[in-house]
Amino acid sequence: YTLNTGIETSLWNNRIQLSLGYYNIKAKNVLLSGSYSAILGTSAYYSNDGELSSKGFELSLAISPIYTKDFRWTIGGNVTTLKNKVEKLGSENSYITTLTDNAEIITQVGENPYSFYGYKSLGVFSTTSEAETANLTNRSGVKFQAGDIHYMDMNNDGVINDKDKVVLGSATPDMFGSIFTRFEYKQFTLDMTFAYSIGNDAYNAVRRITESGVAEPNTTLSLSL
Repeated sequence: YTLNTGIETSLWNNRIQLSLGYYNIKAKNVLLSGSYSAILGTSAYYSNDGELSSKGFELSLAISPIYTKDFRWTIGGNVTTLKNKVEKLGSENSYITTLTDNAEIITQVGENPYSFYGYKSLGVFSTTSEAETANLTNRSGVKFQAGDIHYMDMNNDGVINDKDKVVLGSATPDMFGSIFTRFEYKQFTLDMTFAYSIGNDAYNAVRRITESGVAEPNTTLSLSL
């Protein structure tokens, strides 16, 4: 279903225009990318198991400090809050999709769809003593040493493996909008608009490739130091 309600008002001969709205959208039978298909035998598939919800507020304000017969100057902006959540995934709790560079994104009940998924880093082991104190091993039983990335052991079992992967963030912003100014003179109009978003994360694929060592012809200088 879709709920979209709001109010709009104009004051002082349209010099001030204000609007406030609220939306709440729930979608069923959403087509999502799954992790595997037991029937088709493929590594990835699409299904209509998804139920998503999206809700938030919308606020916009425009003010015209100068408003004459031939000339009008307007400044304003708008902001929209956004909260997306996966409500259901059929019989599954999550779908994990692996990208071409082995990065992973997850669609999980209770989270944003297509969130970033992986290990949470605490930095780098700067000394051997620091690595020995952490006493962590990888899935092959090899201990972490100085210079290795210090991953958070989420289940405190001393082993860094798939059980320690968590939702790291989402490309979906908490809020977004724009700020604009407009000049109108008779039949001519000049607009300048600046868009923004807040609260979203970005995946740095370039750094992932150039600092991972998997692409030897394309590595950063820091990797060779």
